[in-house]
Amino acid sequence: MRFAKSTIHPYYLTLCEKYGLLVFLEIPINGLPKGIAKDESFISRSEEFLYNYISFYGEYSSFAAIGLGGTYLPDIEEHLSLISVLAEATKEKTKLLTYASFSGINLPVIDKLDLYGIELMKYGAANSDEQIKELQNNLGPGKVFFSSITYPVI
Repeated sequence: MRFAKSTIHPYYLTLCEKYGLLVFLEIPINGLPKGIAKDESFISRSEEFLYNYISFYGEYSSFAAIGLGGTYLPDIEEHLSLISVLAEATKEKTKLLTYASFSGINLPVIDKLDLYGIELMKYGAANSDEQIKELQNNLGPGKVFFSSITYPVI
């Protein structure tokens, strides 16, 4: 069960434990401007929020993965750097899987990031089949998932 871009009430994790569901929780970072992503104060506050988030939800056995935010642009070095810092911070404190989602397909390998979400906003999965297969080959089997697919209104 993925809870994207928001904080949730702990009761949802209790229900997931009861029914045997694994939980993917995501810190609420989405569509981050380039300038903020490189701000040292923002990076520090993001790490602190991440630590608190993991600490608060960490007592639940259903908590399996932590999302580091979404709608990152793979061509922006500041986005990749922030993800790297947050993934490293997560692995220092816990054994949770880490993931982030991207608006774009040309993704580099990011150290300590276990899963890569793809947000196909414009063309959909059918039109990106070859690029997605290449991405799966580059990042490794089972590391790429579709975070969201939004089709244009015609």
